[in-house]
Amino acid sequence: MSGLEVILSAAVIILILFVAIAGSVEQEARKELEKARETISKYSTDYFIAANKADNLLRGIKKHSEAKGHDRCWLNDLELYELAGLKIDKIELGLPDLPEFIGNCCAYWRDRQPPEARKLGG
Repeated sequence: MSGLEVILSAAVIILILFVAIAGSVEQEARKELEKARETISKYSTDYFIAANKADNLLRGIKKHSEAKGHDRCWLNDLELYELAGLKIDKIELGLPDLPEFIGNCCAYWRDRQPPEARKLGG
C-alpha cells in the first residue's frame, strides 16, 4: 500500500467518523469504517512481516560479516539461507573427508595470499 493510499484511507476513516458522529447514515458509516480498518490492518500486518524479515536478514548478514576465525563457518551460511527463506539440506553442505578438507583449506589460503607473499614462499 503506497503512502498516498494510506493517507486516502485515513481521510476516508475520518470522513466516515464525521458522518457517523453527525448521525447521518450511522449504520452504513460503521460498516464502511470496519471495512477500512480491516484493509489498513491487513496492509499494516503485511508490511510489518516484510520489515521484520528484512531486519532479520540484515542482522544475519551483519553477524556473518563480523565473524572471524572459527566463528566464521559454513554453518553461518545455513543461518543466512534460512533467514532468506531458502531450504538447504545440511547433508549437501557437509564437510568432505579430512585429507580433502585440509587440501581445500591449504588451497584457499594459498590462493588468497598477496603476490609478494607468494614470492617469499607463502
